[in-house]
Amino acid sequence: MNRIDEDWELINLFRNLRYLRHQKGLSLHGAARQAGMDPRTLQALEAGRLPERWGLRSLFALCDLYGVELSEVFRRLDEGKNGLDKREGHG
Repeated sequence: MNRIDEDWELINLFRNLRYLRHQKGLSLHGAARQAGMDPRTLQALEAGRLPERWGLRSLFALCDLYGVELSEVFRRLDEGKNGLDKREGHG
């Protein structure tokens, strides 16, 4: 797998997290607060950008908050399901 493919999978991973946040009815600020992270960090992650101050703990905290296992988020990628409803746009 080349770097572009890896980057694309990472972007889709974070889009799946945005979809899960929407499914839970959480605002960006509410989800960030409950996961113990800065809202700007969550916003960047959901946009597919990796901020400097980000770690796997954030990913695990979000999965815990959304009630999903990390493997489920990755499984959605393997199945080709982006999870992002096209009607939702980018935010």
